[in-house]
Amino acid sequence: MTEALCGQLLITEFLVDPKDPLESEWVEACNFSDEAMSLAGWSLCDLVGCSEIDSLSIEPGSYFIFCQDEEAFELYYSDFDRILIEVSPWRALNNTGDLILLRTADSIVADSVPYSAGNGDNISWERISFDAPGWDSATWHPSLAASGSTPGEVNSVHGGFPADFELNLINKLIYPGCGCEHEYLKINIEMPRECYLTLDLYSLEGRKLFTIFEEQMLASGEYLYDGRKSDGVFLEVGMYILQAHLSGQCEYSEKYVFGVVKQ
Repeated sequence: MTEALCGQLLITEFLVDPKDPLESEWVEACNFSDEAMSLAGWSLCDLVGCSEIDSLSIEPGSYFIFCQDEEAFELYYSDFDRILIEVSPWRALNNTGDLILLRTADSIVADSVPYSAGNGDNISWERISFDAPGWDSATWHPSLAASGSTPGEVNSVHGGFPADFELNLINKLIYPGCGCEHEYLKINIEMPRECYLTLDLYSLEGRKLFTIFEEQMLASGEYLYDGRKSDGVFLEVGMYILQAHLSGQCEYSEKYVFGVVKQ
């Protein structure tokens, strides 16, 4: 928590265009103060109007969710275990752009988030920095979580993006399917913003065997490759090449070598 945010509730993530099987829009917020905060008299608003929020107390540092339909939300996010608040009537959020406002009991805007569109595929908008204003589009980015969103959890893009791309093989020898610690190739990736990674697997003779990532925007972190080819069969003993290519706002190409062994 930072002093600048003390006493504030901020919008940290939202999803405006749910697709089957998800049937609920939702907005995540967090109490960044050092004390419990009451929501009595607070409202969640869009460009058209506001709906008053149930009078609940939110502990410091706690994430919570405003949702359109509590049952539908819990059905889709079955592991969610934070505070869930069904707002009625729900202010339907436009898929093609709207404004989300979090307003105090004194009608002061605690946070405002304009957006131009949803992301599709049940991918949320995540806040990159809690120190940057919510009204700045640069503060937001589509979730890079494998599930498409992180309700109640730390955002996949929290902390921002590195300036340069970097890929490191943590281990360069693997034994696919062994059920041991050497089963997977561990790949650490640092991804700049608005860059797309294609990562192809080749034999030493130059035959393409598998595409691990195809023009994907990824969160920086560690990824695992299980050693299978495109036909699902494990790689044979030998040496292999990974070809990384970046597109979008980045231009980069590099090769990496690893080996497959048996114990």
